[in-house]
Amino acid sequence: MKFLKFFKDHWREMTPIEVIVRELAQCHLDRLESENAVEYATACLNLNMARIERLNTRLKEYKQ
Repeated sequence: MKFLKFFKDHWREMTPIEVIVRELAQCHLDRLESENAVEYATACLNLNMARIERLNTRLKEYKQ
């Protein structure tokens, strides 16, 4: 019975509420992916800033 209902539901048009629920779920997933990307980019930025500081310090040491 569940299979028949699933099969029938697959071919019918979605209700506006079902469309909204599906889009809302996708938006939550997109937000999580965006937050992960921001965290990664921030970590890369911090790494490069630390490297620049370290390399500038070394450069000053060798110039003396």
